[in-house]
Amino acid sequence: MVPDPDPFVEKRQRLGEAHVEAWEQTLEETELLAEERREDGWETTVVMAPHTDTVSRDMNDHDRFGLMHVPVSYTHL
Repeated sequence: MVPDPDPFVEKRQRLGEAHVEAWEQTLEETELLAEERREDGWETTVVMAPHTDTVSRDMNDHDRFGLMHVPVSYTHL
């Protein structure tokens, strides 16, 4: 019995190596930026946030504004 193909592997193969290399570079730069901030005295945490959007006070009845990150575990709700 042949196992079902892994969707992640199939997508990675379809997008090609240039896409993978671009993401690797992005992640490396993210870690470097976080480390620079730590050296400046900031507390930093690097997280994956594939679902990110801007939030303004005009969008709803609240005082929040800035960036809103939705974890993957909550995107199906």
